[in-house]
Amino acid sequence: MKFKVEHKVIIFSLMGGIFLWFADSILDYIFSPGGSFSEILFTDINPHELYTRIFFFMAFVLLGLFVSRLVGRLKRVEDEKENFIMAVANSNNGIALTDEDDKYVFVNEAYAELHGYAPKELMGKTCLDLIPPEMVQQSRHVLDNILHNPDSGVFNSEIIAMRKDGSTVPIEIRAKAFWDDTGSYQGHSCIVHDITEEKKTKEKLEQNARFLSTIFDSIRDPFIILDRDYTIVKANQAYSDLKHIRLEDLIDEKCHVTTRNRNEVCEDCIVTKTFRSGDPSAKVKKVLTLYGTEEWVEIYTYPIISKEGVVTHVVEYVRNITDRKRAEQESHRFIKELETLSSEDSLTGLQNRRMIFERIRHEIERVRRYKAELSLIFCDLDYFKEINDTYGHKAGDEVLRAIADILRRSVRTSDVVGRYGGDEFLLVLPQTSLKGAQELAERIRVSVQDTKFEMSDGKSVGTTMSIGVAFYDGTETDVDALISRIDTALYVSKRSGKNQVYSLA
Repeated sequence: MKFKVEHKVIIFSLMGGIFLWFADSILDYIFSPGGSFSEILFTDINPHELYTRIFFFMAFVLLGLFVSRLVGRLKRVEDEKENFIMAVANSNNGIALTDEDDKYVFVNEAYAELHGYAPKELMGKTCLDLIPPEMVQQSRHVLDNILHNPDSGVFNSEIIAMRKDGSTVPIEIRAKAFWDDTGSYQGHSCIVHDITEEKKTKEKLEQNARFLSTIFDSIRDPFIILDRDYTIVKANQAYSDLKHIRLEDLIDEKCHVTTRNRNEVCEDCIVTKTFRSGDPSAKVKKVLTLYGTEEWVEIYTYPIISKEGVVTHVVEYVRNITDRKRAEQESHRFIKELETLSSEDSLTGLQNRRMIFERIRHEIERVRRYKAELSLIFCDLDYFKEINDTYGHKAGDEVLRAIADILRRSVRTSDVVGRYGGDEFLLVLPQTSLKGAQELAERIRVSVQDTKFEMSDGKSVGTTMSIGVAFYDGTETDVDALISRIDTALYVSKRSGKNQVYSLA
C-alpha cells in the first residue's frame, strides 16, 4: 500500500512517541531496578513519570499532525502550481511573462510558435523585438505610458506582430503589469492569439454587409422586410415615398398599424400567406396616390427561412406597374384591331379567306364528333369583270359591298359568310342539310339577279351569280378536299350557262 506524505508524517510521529515511551522505560529499568521491565513499561509508573511520558507522546503526535497538514498544503500548492504550469504550457493562447526590463522570462509553446521561434530563443528578448520596425515607436509608447503606469489597468488591443522569418501576423493582445509593495514595476504578463481567420471572417462579413446594403440601396422600387409579428425591420426610401410615411416612422412598427391604421392584419395580406406556406406569393392591386390618382402596383413576397426550416421574416417588394398596365391595355386594343384586320376582309367586312378556312376546320371536327350536318355554298359573280372594265374598280368595289350585304341579310347568325377572293364568296352553314342549303342558294341567286346597282354616271346595272352547293358527308379528310369538291360544283354551274345553282351531295 502506498501512503501519502502527510500520512507518513503521522505514522512517524506516532512511532516517535512510542519510541520515547520505550526509551524512558529502559532508562528507568537500568537506573531504578526494583521491578520487571514490563511493569516499569506499563504498570509500575509514578504519576510524574506517567505525565511526562504522556506529554512527550502527545507532543510528538500533535507535531506530526501539524507537520502533516503543512506538508499536505504544500503538496496541494505544488500540484496546483504544476497543473497551472501545464495548463499555461499547453494553452492554445500564447502566454508570456517578462521581468522589470520587459525581457521574456517565460513563454509557452503557443506564444513562441505564433512568432516562429522556439521558446528558448525568446528568452532575454523583449516584446519590441517582435514588432515590425515601423511600429516600434508606437509600441514603446504603450510600454512607457500604459504598462509602466501604476494607475493603468489591463491593456487590450489588436496589433501586428513580426515573425522570425520577417512575415507579419495580426494578433489580439491582453497585457497586465505587476507591481511590488513599494510600487516598483516587476514586469508584465501578456496573452495573445492569432486573429488572422477572425479578421478574414470579419472582413468577409463586412464585405457581405456592404454588398447587401449596396443592393438594398440600389433598389428603386418599394421594399420592406417584416418579422413574424409583422413589424417592419427594414425599409427603403421608395417604400416611404409610396406610403407617404417618414422612413423613421416605419421602422419597428407593425405594417398594418402604421400603413393602414388597422389593429389587425389585412384579410388579403399575402405576407400572411407566405408565412404560412413558406412559398413566394404575388398579387396585383390598384392604389390611390397622395395626389388622388390611381396607380397599379404588383406586390411580391419572399420568405426568409432559418436553417431549422422556419420562416422568420418575409420580404415584401412592390413594383409600380401603371405604365405596364396602360401598355397592356393599349396592346390588347391593338391586338384586337389586328385580330379584326386579320380575320375580316377590309373591303366587305366579311370573314376573310383565312378565317373562313379556320371555321370550316372547326365545323368538320364538330361533324365528326357529334354527327352533325354541314353544307357549303360557293358563289361567283357572272359579269363582274365587265363592270370593272366599264365603270372602274371603284364601282366594282361598291358592287362587291352590296353583294356582301345581300349575303349577310340572307343567312342566320350561326352561319358564316366570307369573301374567298375577288368576286367569289363562301358560305359555311352548320346544322344545314343539302336541301336547306339549296333553298338558301336559290334565294341568294334571285336576290342578286333582281338587284340593280347605281353607277356614277347615273346608269343602273345588274349582274347574276353562279352558285355551287355541297354537303359534307365525312369523306373529305381536310378543308382543301372539301373546297375542291364545292369548287367543282361551282364550275359546273358556270359551264352550264351561269346564273344557276348546282349541287353535289
